[in-house]
Amino acid sequence: MPVRQNTSVESIDFHDSHSHELVCTSCLWSSTGEAILVPTPSGSVKSFARNDWQLIAESPSSPETLVSFTVSPSNKFVALLFKNGTINIHNAKTFNLIKTVTGDFASAHPINLAWAKKAIYVGSTQGDLHTFPISLDDEADDAPEPASASVSVSDHASAPTSASVISEVNKLFLEEASDSETEDLDVPADYSRKRDALDDSRIIDEDDDEDANVDDPYKYHNKTVDAILSDRRKRARFSSPAPVPSALAEAPSQELIPYSPGSTPWIKSVNSGTSATKRRYLFMNAVGYSWSVKSASGDATDVQKSITVSFFDRSVNKDYHFIDQYDYDLCSMNERGILLGCSGFQAASNPHKGRIFYRHHVGTNDSWDRQIPLLTAEYITSICITSSAEDNSGDSIIVVGTNFGYLRFFNLYGLCINIMKVSPVISLISSAINTVFSIHYSGKDNFTYSIINVPEDYKFYQQECNLPIKSTRGPLIKGLFFNDHSDPCLVAGHDDTLVVLSHWREANNARWIPLLNCTDAVSDFGVSESKKNWKCWPLGLQEDKSVCLILKNNDIYPGFPLPLPIELDLRLPTKCFKSLLAKKNEDDDEDDDDEIADGSDEVERKLQKVKEEDPEEEFLRVSTLGKLLASSLADLGDEEEHLDTLKNYGLVFDKSLLKLFNSACQESRLNKAFSVAKLIKNDKALLAATKIAERHSFSNLTAKINKLREDLLEMLEEAEEEE
Repeated sequence: MPVRQNTSVESIDFHDSHSHELVCTSCLWSSTGEAILVPTPSGSVKSFARNDWQLIAESPSSPETLVSFTVSPSNKFVALLFKNGTINIHNAKTFNLIKTVTGDFASAHPINLAWAKKAIYVGSTQGDLHTFPISLDDEADDAPEPASASVSVSDHASAPTSASVISEVNKLFLEEASDSETEDLDVPADYSRKRDALDDSRIIDEDDDEDANVDDPYKYHNKTVDAILSDRRKRARFSSPAPVPSALAEAPSQELIPYSPGSTPWIKSVNSGTSATKRRYLFMNAVGYSWSVKSASGDATDVQKSITVSFFDRSVNKDYHFIDQYDYDLCSMNERGILLGCSGFQAASNPHKGRIFYRHHVGTNDSWDRQIPLLTAEYITSICITSSAEDNSGDSIIVVGTNFGYLRFFNLYGLCINIMKVSPVISLISSAINTVFSIHYSGKDNFTYSIINVPEDYKFYQQECNLPIKSTRGPLIKGLFFNDHSDPCLVAGHDDTLVVLSHWREANNARWIPLLNCTDAVSDFGVSESKKNWKCWPLGLQEDKSVCLILKNNDIYPGFPLPLPIELDLRLPTKCFKSLLAKKNEDDDEDDDDEIADGSDEVERKLQKVKEEDPEEEFLRVSTLGKLLASSLADLGDEEEHLDTLKNYGLVFDKSLLKLFNSACQESRLNKAFSVAKLIKNDKALLAATKIAERHSFSNLTAKINKLREDLLEMLEEAEEEE
């Protein structure tokens, strides 16, 4: 980056001895956000790719000082402004010079520029605005255009010409036409023109966007506005309208990227001997992870790939490694084996397209592979294997989904046992009870999910239900897994919140419940300065703990080597801590040492505030976990253990409600206290509530709670009689 030394202190001055201050030191993102443009001290501009920060291209160096630069609205050209008033227009991809425009700024200096439609606007140190009309063909090649290309310069200091008079007529015409127009923002412009040919505002806008060289510059000269409007109505009535898109026409399909839970893009190795070595994680869950290494020698066609399978608990399985000869980019694994697949995405000529391979972790005796029949432009988007196969490994299933919506089911030995067609598949996971959770693409920012019960003849528990996620520049899905009760869990990229699907076994009753905001959990809600840029990479949900990785330095994906997973306590988002982030007003006369000491004490106080127990959150959390466990008892073994867990949830539930009840009594909020008491369904807890009310001398509240106890006893007696 160029170095700027500001020497003009009292007032801004870019002339004479302070002219060295006029230098470009600002970076600029392209309009697509895929590249960043950076100025250099040599007067050139470098373009870097956002995904890997590699240099794309660099403009030629110039002896003149670079003042400013900008990108064209079409994102195809870059304009560089130099101190001598020269504007160089380059191709945005190759930085080949397309045109050079020179302006006369007299004794002033140009300081900035902007590109809007077909004109470049340059501001000067004297406050003047200079306009440079630019005519560029967006489809032009990289070679410079002929010298006769239409590039003109107009200065505000010049006298009015006939063209400026015509522009004033156009301005008046547009203002009068806009007074009578009506706007319909929800209807596309093309469709509105077909629907109402007399909508003059849309016809005018359409003509204004046409090339000025095509229209007669004098066609509005010495004509009344009524005559011009009448002429336009006639042309609109008798001209052949543009084809109207059908409302039932199929929306343009989005290109689905193959996805495996926990997968990451290719990452260049920093410590490797060659910069051509790249790594990526193929799959990741609470059991372990698989990662691929791609290295290239001097010959670009000579690329070697290998896959390593690692486990967090190495007492169960040992890590192993093998050469990848089939370009596997999809993966799924459990405690017993691993499933790999070659999607064929953006590789239609790949001979291994559609290939899947399964092997056990301990050996290759029962390993197999087969080719999935794919249609033209079809490719595999996701594969999965039963998430747990400790007890009945032979009953495990394998599911393969494609961008055309084909779902193929295989047993553990490679036999295809079923096939069906649904909406395009984004991701698949299979639970320990062989329920398959699939995410589908149903349109722009419209995603759905389905749950299929394979043992019950592929019954749909939920089919094409709306999924509360949306597209983002980062990963669409950060985590996808099942909890211990086979409830689907999801962490979306747009909000980084762990949600679990509850009541999914009941038709039309499933709902997503947020359990934890991962970013807030690892960063202490932004209170701790050292953890402010920490992020979370989820791996699973075990009991009431979220298993995840900590990503430091504001990283989006986990790097190499992989850090050890940690466990986070669940915390439902019920309390706001924004007040803790407000800056504290400090006195100016306060000593620095006192400020540092008070600041550290303040942070500790805020951390204690964040980490202290919240009875309201505790009540909601145990209620949610208890309902999840109760709804899945039929599918779980060892019922006695799970019933004990439910009893513990009940005790914590009552205890948290009593804390809320006591807090309401201390604040003399009797209506709130009684509303809390009505949530208690245990006689012992209600008795404790009456004692709390008596201690605070609330006799009426005590009487109401005793009435609740009597009603509860009557309900229990009636239930016993019915049994």
